Amino acid sequence: MFTTYAVTVGDSLWTDLYNYVETAVPGQQIYGFYTEGDQKFAVLHNVEDNKFYRLNFSLSENNEFSPAEEVSELTDFSSEAQFKAEDIEAFETEYKKKKEEEDKKGEGDNPNPDDKSEGKDSGEEDKKDEEEDPEEDSDDDEDDKKKKKKGQFSLEDSAEYQELLTKFNKLEADYTQLKADYDTLTSEMEPLKQFKLETERKDKEAMINSFYMLSDDDKADVVKNIDTYSLDDIEAKLSVICVRNKVSFDLEDDKHKDGPSMTFNFDDPSKDATIPAWVKAAMEVAKDMN
Repeated sequence: MFTTYAVTVGDSLWTDLYNYVETAVPGQQIYGFYTEGDQKFAVLHNVEDNKFYRLNFSLSENNEFSPAEEVSELTDFSSEAQFKAEDIEAFETEYKKKKEEEDKKGEGDNPNPDDKSEGKDSGEEDKKDEEEDPEEDSDDDEDDKKKKKKGQFSLEDSAEYQELLTKFNKLEADYTQLKADYDTLTSEMEPLKQFKLETERKDKEAMINSFYMLSDDDKADVVKNIDTYSLDDIEAKLSVICVRNKVSFDLEDDKHKDGPSMTFNFDDPSKDATIPAWVKAAMEVAKDMN
């Protein structure tokens, strides 16, 4: 995954690369600047064969451009161009114009250096032209500034980028708030959950203790799984054990001797009206299980 390397069209890096491409690999167009790890490279596009090529380069502390000796073809490259076609065209127009002006200055206005009078007249004429038409020069400078400004590309100046950045910041803030709310609710719910578990456990222990007529071995399973079985599960299981064991509720215990008789006829429950409803229900469950 390549990372776009932000540059400004018309800066020294672009100019250096453009000069290099024009002389070393003509026919290529600059497609974009990228980085892969610490390696900077440019992608060049050959319009004729529609192929992309990679040119590695480095920059010194003084931003001196040093290209690699060779370019390599990118067979699976797919990315949008970093620079607009009109921006590149504006730069090329300005570049060629400046180059032509520099070539003219290099040739000189006087092809015959021995003819001093002609050089003098020509110099005076140029000076006179500049003095006569200052507004035209001012207009040319203004046009140059507009072209340079038009040729500049900056991601931060893009309206789409600013809109996406605003939405991202809002989503990040919303996520942070939701997470804080979730953490608060979780901390508040924890004591309530603990209280509910403790209450349910006490109710289950009371249910198990109410079956005092059963031995510890009979109640071992529900005691072991007290946190797994529901209150109804415990009652049903212990009731079935009572029926299967044909438990006699005739207690000799002092603390129960003042209560009603706990001896029931299990052979025919319908003849004994003193049998509790839960015992009759347990007997029905036992019949279904048998």
